[in-house]
Amino acid sequence: MLCWDVETLAKGYDILRSTMPFRRWGLPPSSDVVFQVSRDETTDGKFIAADRKIIISQKAHHRLESMLRTMAHEMVHLYIWRKGSKDRAEHGAEFKKLARLVCKHHGFEEATF
Repeated sequence: MLCWDVETLAKGYDILRSTMPFRRWGLPPSSDVVFQVSRDETTDGKFIAADRKIIISQKAHHRLESMLRTMAHEMVHLYIWRKGSKDRAEHGAEFKKLARLVCKHHGFEEATF
């Protein structure tokens, strides 16, 4: 089983940030984002806007691909928050549109994104 730490999460974020569509979105560098590893088995990941924090669950992710998929998911939330979207639904129409784009570029299954 892989063990995540905040450095690994930050590197995963940076890798994704350097790829499409993220590199067009103007997301902040990893040094401006707080990363946290949780042991929550019920939540894969979470973005907390007030703290500009991305939390990834150690217990929910046993593979790198899974962790990166969740990181990408939380990066979509970060992007929507940064641009001040009026679509405040957590997984509303704007999120779904952007998620489809991320899945297309990265080969993630939309159903698990």
